[in-house]
Amino acid sequence: MNITGNNQIQNNYAAEKHKDIKDGSLTSGTSLAEKVTISSDGKNAMAQMNSIATQYDVNDISQKERGEMANKLMEKGIISTGVGMHIVAPTSMTERPEDRSDFLSGMQESLKVDRNPIDSEHMKNKLKAIAVLDELKSMRPG
Repeated sequence: MNITGNNQIQNNYAAEKHKDIKDGSLTSGTSLAEKVTISSDGKNAMAQMNSIATQYDVNDISQKERGEMANKLMEKGIISTGVGMHIVAPTSMTERPEDRSDFLSGMQESLKVDRNPIDSEHMKNKLKAIAVLDELKSMRPG
């Protein structure tokens, strides 16, 4: 796999996260890192993601911060507008901009009650949003 652009990070992350389990493409003793080539654009996108991860804690974030984070991710071309909408949408009718929450866990839990078909655009964007949030969490120092 060769990552050449910012948008490919979210798509490839979601599609490739468990590919080794599904198709057996990784053999014992072979790491995914040994099979991936990252272009300079891909490395730049990773650096941008890393920078955003240090600024925002997806497990303790306000709605206002989610909006700022989503805007940065969209401006960098890392996520689409559809994915961004899942990140900026209020979690409840009473949520205030300064209210803090464990947003990643909330998004993961919401999958249990989401009745949209798995192949719908809504679900594809929601799953990509969760994958990006999960990646940001894994990049966060500490």
